[in-house]
Amino acid sequence: MPTTNDVKRILDEHADELTSLPNVVAVGLVPTDDESTDAVAVYVSSKVPEPQLKQSEIVPRRLTSIIGGVKVGVPTRVVEVGEITH
Repeated sequence: MPTTNDVKRILDEHADELTSLPNVVAVGLVPTDDESTDAVAVYVSSKVPEPQLKQSEIVPRRLTSIIGGVKVGVPTRVVEVGEITH
């Protein structure tokens, strides 16, 4: 099971690719549904059904990285938050 540090490392490795996707306004960490570990949260201004997106625009369901010589995967969660203004 990935540690919080593992999830942060995976998030750091994938942050640029995630924030370049349409409607993505931020990324972060959230607990998984069973709260056993963390997931990568991908915050979007509005959710769009997958069939309306190009394959390259879909948030992956899992992100992976090699940590300590081992492939580690973490789930993603898409969270609709609306527009974020600064």
